[in-house]
Amino acid sequence: MPDEQPNKGIPRVCEQCGITFYVRCPALAKDGRGRFCGMRCVGLSQRKTLAEKLWSRVEKTDRCWIWIGVKDPSGYGDMVASGGGRRFKAHRVSWELAFGPIPPGLKVCHHCDNRACVRPDHLFLGTQLDNMRDCVSKGRQARGERLPQSKITSEIAAEMFALRALGVRQSEIARRFKVTDGAIHYLLRR
Repeated sequence: MPDEQPNKGIPRVCEQCGITFYVRCPALAKDGRGRFCGMRCVGLSQRKTLAEKLWSRVEKTDRCWIWIGVKDPSGYGDMVASGGGRRFKAHRVSWELAFGPIPPGLKVCHHCDNRACVRPDHLFLGTQLDNMRDCVSKGRQARGERLPQSKITSEIAAEMFALRALGVRQSEIARRFKVTDGAIHYLLRR
């Protein structure tokens, strides 16, 4: 045994912080345990890097690499740095690991439109305007009756046009269909 000191134990150097400490139980020192000076250093040694956390929660398919960890209400991968506290979006971490820092004012957008995808070649940088143009060009922007809060369907709109053509006032049409006068105004003016 290396320089065992009575009442103190066997001296060791903590693998995490490098300070010298003493293992009181020779059996622990013999079979390789007693590598850390305390529970804090044990915990620190078990922490994963952000990259390790990211890739341990990704399922790679032929098309997308899907984040299978916790997702935010919008469906984006949600990560917490080791030790708790700061939160990260998984697709942003993937971008930074592959390509470097994200310049201020830019967003990480998806070519594949899969919010859970973290595959670097499915991601691109763009402004909010670029992201919205991409959304519109792919026909993903809800309009008219596809909006969840919409009260006017195509059939109702046709009925409103017919009533107006018969001379019914806008305010009466609005009251009848329980919408604002402004909604009728914009609808009739297209």
